[in-house]
Amino acid sequence: EWRTSEDERVRVSHAELNGDLFFWHDSKVGEINGRKIYPAPKLHPGMDYRCRCIAIPIIDLNNWNAAVVTPIGEVKANKRLELSPYEVKEFRFFNKFDDVPEIDRVRKSIIDLDADTGIKFIVPTDLDKNLQNLTKDKLLPYIVSLPEILKERIKQVRILDVYCPADKKWVELYPDFTRAYATAEEYVVTFWRNNGLVLSDSRVREILLHEGGHLLDIFYGNISLKEKWLKAVKADTSIHGLPVTEYARNGPAEDFAESIMIYYTYGNKEFAKYYPNRYGILKELLKDD
Repeated sequence: EWRTSEDERVRVSHAELNGDLFFWHDSKVGEINGRKIYPAPKLHPGMDYRCRCIAIPIIDLNNWNAAVVTPIGEVKANKRLELSPYEVKEFRFFNKFDDVPEIDRVRKSIIDLDADTGIKFIVPTDLDKNLQNLTKDKLLPYIVSLPEILKERIKQVRILDVYCPADKKWVELYPDFTRAYATAEEYVVTFWRNNGLVLSDSRVREILLHEGGHLLDIFYGNISLKEKWLKAVKADTSIHGLPVTEYARNGPAEDFAESIMIYYTYGNKEFAKYYPNRYGILKELLKDD
């Protein structure tokens, strides 16, 4: 049931929906407890910009059967029921090291759990779609298609309409750097403001493979900074003088992430042909090879 806060700040279009029933997903008309149910709206209560509405769940009293309800103490294992699939609440973005004003860190957000992957997608309710056009529906198929060893490192995806706070630092460190489309840290991938740029399918996959590479690097204790990897990079470079990609020149961590991306994009045989020393390390790490 759509319910508003019933004050003067509720927009007229939402006030007209107050008390009406809507399906959450279905685009059909129905009935429950003698009341009409309308097709699912484009945006549910709380999802629109500065919305002052809430959604109240309605139980079908006519068809609800207490005999099939699981008694207390006999909860059945079902991840679709055990995990709250959808909620709207205040969420704190950024990490403590980011130079971001406190007032900008917390935003009312949709927290949408995908039951099949266990990944939470977190999106501010007031997200400016002119500055960020990526969505859960756009990203999920690519995440699902990732190699298992990378996919299992992702537990949360955040979609934002602001630039990465660390961009300023990276521009100073790396002359060719412009801005980050995405970053990764400890099970979290964050997609930053893209100004509505439409990314190709191949580019989205490359970004996810790259960020998955960073998460794998973190999981293995920053292997990109260890002597074994640094020696492998030096040995491969001595063969033909070529980096894995131009972006890989920005440092060992980027070299590792780009190596993961190239490895899965062009295949292990091609990668081994040009970067045999890096390949020797990745072959041991990527157990799905």
